[in-house]
Amino acid sequence: MTDAAVTELDDRSGTAKLIATVEVRVTPAGGAATTDRKRLEAALERTDRGWKLKALSAVPVTAS
Repeated sequence: MTDAAVTELDDRSGTAKLIATVEVRVTPAGGAATTDRKRLEAALERTDRGWKLKALSAVPVTAS
C-alpha cells in the first residue's frame, strides 16, 4: 500500500469508508515487469472482533 485515508466515519452506526492507493507489479511471461497504481475504496463495519471489510471497489482514475 502506498497511502490510505479514512473518508467517512460513523461511530454511532459502526461504519466507515476509506480510500487507498496500491502499487501492483506485474511480470507477464516473457515480458518486462511493469508497475501499475490502483485506487480502491473500502467499506468497513465494526464487529465484536474489530473493523472488518464489508465491500471493496476500484475507483476509476480520470484524466484531467
